[in-house]
Amino acid sequence: MNREHIHPMTQAVHGASAPAKKNEPLAVPIIQSATFRTATMDEQIRLGVDRADTFYTRYGNPTLSAAESRLAALEGAEAALLFASGMAAIATTLLATVQSGDHIVAQRELYGGTFNLLSRWLPRFGVETTLVSATEPEAFARAMNERDPQTTPPRTSECPARYLVAEWMTTSTPQSSGR
Repeated sequence: MNREHIHPMTQAVHGASAPAKKNEPLAVPIIQSATFRTATMDEQIRLGVDRADTFYTRYGNPTLSAAESRLAALEGAEAALLFASGMAAIATTLLATVQSGDHIVAQRELYGGTFNLLSRWLPRFGVETTLVSATEPEAFARAMNERDPQTTPPRTSECPARYLVAEWMTTSTPQSSGR
C-alpha cells in the first residue's frame, strides 16, 4: 500500500506505518504502566540511556509514541511531541529556542504561567521580553529589533479575538522591512 496517498482520516487511525505483525490490534492499546520489565540489567541500562518509550513513562510511553508518530504523519513532519500541559509545551519550546541575549516580543494578554516564565524566569537566563497589546499589530513591529529571530507572536492567550493574522506578521517584521 502506498502510504503517501492515504486519506487523512485513515492516516489518523493507522499512522505512518502498517501493523508490525499479523493479528496486531488496529487500535493502539492504552499502556498505563509507568515502568517496564527488562530481561537483563544490560537491557535496563540500554533502555535508560536511549530513553526508550518502554523504559519509564516520564521519558515516553508506547501509547504516546504511537500518537506522536500519527500526529507527525498527519502534519507531514519528521516528529511530534505530546506534553502533559500547554505550559509544558510553551516552556519547552521557549527554553529550546532562546538563549542568553535573545529578545522576545509577546502579546500582553497571556496565560499567567507564560507571563511568569517570560517576566520572571527567562530574565534570569539573560532573555529579555517586551510585552505589547495584541490589539495594536504595529506595536509588534515597533518592539522588534535585529535580535528577534521569530516573526510570529506565540498564540498563548485564551483570547481568540485578539490573535494576530500571521500574514501581517510576515510583512511587518524588521527582517521584511529592511530594519
